[in-house]
Amino acid sequence: MRSIFIAAIVALLVFPFALAAADCGAQGAVKVDKLEGAAKSSADQQSWTPLKAGQEVPATHFVKTEAGARTMLLFPDGSSLKVGENSLVSLSEITSTASCEREDYKVKVFFGKVWSNVKKLVSKNDAGGFVVESKNAVAGVRGTSFGFIVNPDGSGALLVENGKVEISGQAKPAESKKMNIQEWKKNRSRQEVSGPAEISKKEWDSIVVEAMQMVRFTTDGTLSKPVPIGAANADAWYRENAPIK
Repeated sequence: MRSIFIAAIVALLVFPFALAAADCGAQGAVKVDKLEGAAKSSADQQSWTPLKAGQEVPATHFVKTEAGARTMLLFPDGSSLKVGENSLVSLSEITSTASCEREDYKVKVFFGKVWSNVKKLVSKNDAGGFVVESKNAVAGVRGTSFGFIVNPDGSGALLVENGKVEISGQAKPAESKKMNIQEWKKNRSRQEVSGPAEISKKEWDSIVVEAMQMVRFTTDGTLSKPVPIGAANADAWYRENAPIK
């Protein structure tokens, strides 16, 4: 009788934690928390399934919204990603610990707009990154609120409400050039130099964007200088998701 009583007590103590773990959902999946309008998900962009509030979307899947639609995706750690209308995104990587803490979250925006509310980490996890990227720009954070817009031509903008966001953009590659063979032979007689070789270099710009600032990036990934966000230049997507201070 005593052993049964002890077992019952243990079950009562453990059961709430089991429920909490279950609330995390499947590992590598996000939950559709809210949905307005029409949105779909796909594993391969060939067959699309309409999204419904409350369902889970696995990692590596694509999410597409129609005109006028909005959907809020909830990550296991409590972070969220709002996907605006006429957008296509993919959940590139969603990995969490057993306690639902973020390890690595990566979202790729092909076109459209998203708004991220990234929860700060409780522990000092070496990973814990939240990355939103496009073809020409990558924004990485650990805890903040920001918008990311990608136009059909690949240009776009980063809009930071609070916290800090580091954005990197791929600048236009430097033109390749070859050393003239006669010049090389002439220089060789003076000192040892390496032989003729093609020189090519890709540069990446990186900027830390502060709260209430925005940065634009071009089709080749060139970043503009950060400028303050105010009533005169606040994007409609920013106005929808954050107050103008």
